[in-house]
This record gives sequence, C-alpha cells and structure tokens, in this order.
Amino acid sequence: MSEMIFTSKAFEVFDIPSLEEQMPIVRREIQPPFRFYGRFLAKHIQEAYRMELPIYVAKHIQRKVKPLRHTWVAIGGDNRGYKKYPHFEIGINRNFLYIMLCFQFHLLEKDAMARFLMKQDLSTLPEDMKIMTAHFGPEYFSLDAKNIKKGLLRLEQVKGADFQLGRVIDQHNPMLLDSELLNEYFVKTIDDLWSLYLQSMQEFSRLTKTD
Repeated sequence: MSEMIFTSKAFEVFDIPSLEEQMPIVRREIQPPFRFYGRFLAKHIQEAYRMELPIYVAKHIQRKVKPLRHTWVAIGGDNRGYKKYPHFEIGINRNFLYIMLCFQFHLLEKDAMARFLMKQDLSTLPEDMKIMTAHFGPEYFSLDAKNIKKGLLRLEQVKGADFQLGRVIDQHNPMLLDSELLNEYFVKTIDDLWSLYLQSMQEFSRLTKTD
C-alpha cells in the first residue's frame, strides 16, 4: 500500500464467514495502516507529552475458527499487554473506524474505575465524540448525560462490560482515503482525550499500586 488508507475492502472483510479467508486480507488491507498510525500517534504522544506508550496490533493468534467482528491497534499499557489498562485504540468493524479511549472488561479495578469516571464531567468533551459499550461495536451512542450514566453504571456492574469514548468515522467518509486528514483527526482526538487519559492512569496506578 502506497498510502495508509482504509478502502472498502477493509470493511468488507467482516462479511467473510471464514477466519482463514479473513486473515490474509486483514494483514494486507488493515494491519499496515494500523502499524503506521499506531507509530505515528505513539511518536506524537512522546513528543507532546513526554510519555512512551507501546503499540499492539491485534494478531488474533488465539482465535481458531470464529470469524472476526472487528480488529484494532492499541496504544498504551506496558510491555506485557494493554487490556488491563486504560488505553487508546484505533479499531475497525463492518460499519465504521473508531479512535477511542478504552476501559474494557479486562480492566483491573474496573468497578472502582467506573466510579472514578462517574465523578468526571465527561460532558465537557467535544460534542462530536461518541460512546461504545461493546469493544467490537457495532453500535455507538452520543456523548450525553443519559448515555454516559448508563454506560458507566454498566461498566461498574456488568462483568463483561466495556466503556469507550472517542470519535467514529463512517465507512463512506472520504476522510478514510486521505492519510493526511486521518493523521490530523487522530492527533486531535488523542489531544482532546489526553487529560482524561492521564487522570485515569493516575487513578488506575493509585488503585493498583503500580508505577
């Protein structure tokens, strides 16, 4: 791929009913731009905020049969993984691409982290941001008080619940075919979410007593 873009092939891969047939297309159409944007954002974070975060492109090695509903690149965590931490993700499913700050069901001290988030005024985030309550989608919700409360209560009380917030790009948006616009959009989203990420990591460290 000469440009790091997301064509219709990247979305149509989720229509394929076989994991074996999906994976070559995922490796060709999705993983190269994921690696590019993951590195780009990690570099931006290092330069802007003096923090080094690892990058993880999902390889789906443990998945044997069931076809993919989505795939992603994660930025955050430590050298052993990211799922137990608040982290950033660029992900894709059949309908849209997203870049979000993720609090997923693997999160350590998930219920306490949910209560921490309930005390934050998330309504001050840009109004074009969305919420996802399942890490694979396929739905997203507006960032309003009702959805925030519902999503965070679910994160606190339901074992398998996720809470993610950030921006969504519909599969038909021409921005997906312009790597410069994607760079700008991703950087803006990271910057808009950075304060919440930093506060979340500070609370996470306090709760788990990690550095």
